[in-house]
Amino acid sequence: MTEALVGDDHRWDLEAQCSTCGSTWWECGIDPAPPRMRDALLAANGVTVLRVEKSSVAPALVMKALRVARSLSLAEARSMADELLGAGIEGTLVEMEVIARLLRASGATASTRKPGTKVSSD
Repeated sequence: MTEALVGDDHRWDLEAQCSTCGSTWWECGIDPAPPRMRDALLAANGVTVLRVEKSSVAPALVMKALRVARSLSLAEARSMADELLGAGIEGTLVEMEVIARLLRASGATASTRKPGTKVSSD
């Protein structure tokens, strides 16, 4: 199970083998993975935490980035922006990096990290 950010495309793929018959199959896609694939990505790779330096960006710009990345309603974006500007949000590495890129493009200081590791920022 892999996930990558290729240019602006969020790509993922899975290669699996049936334990009963031995048949192998592949699934792949562009854009966010469906829920069962996302769960598998998180299980395989763990979560990544995205944090934003609160003073580096206006909440409205955070909401805009979240709406672009996640197709959220205004209320959902406001709630997630509050969470992001507070303790941060968690997701797959690529999900968090997509949001971080949008935020950095608007001048925000955004950092991603795996829980228990050193912060990585741009």
